[in-house]
Amino acid sequence: MEQMSREPGEKSTAADLHAEIEALRREVAELRTRRLAAAAPQRAAPSSGGGELTMTDELRAVMEELAGSIESGIGKRPVAYVLGALLAGILVGRMLSR
Repeated sequence: MEQMSREPGEKSTAADLHAEIEALRREVAELRTRRLAAAAPQRAAPSSGGGELTMTDELRAVMEELAGSIESGIGKRPVAYVLGALLAGILVGRMLSR
């Protein structure tokens, strides 16, 4: 992973932040590609539980689509997603404490 080299106390600029975010996006895309390439031979192998395998593949595809949608939404409205995650965490915490 690329590290931005700055002096202690030096403020980051918007361009630095955008460059770092783009580097992280590229790294995530590369890791996702590697993971999908590693999972491809497993999907091609026939299994005795064909129906279960199909449901798992469908679920995986839906989850990957949802993750992509969430990633693009976070890029557009990061504050809203952070607040939503915070509220969800508070709700789950209250439900589990009872």
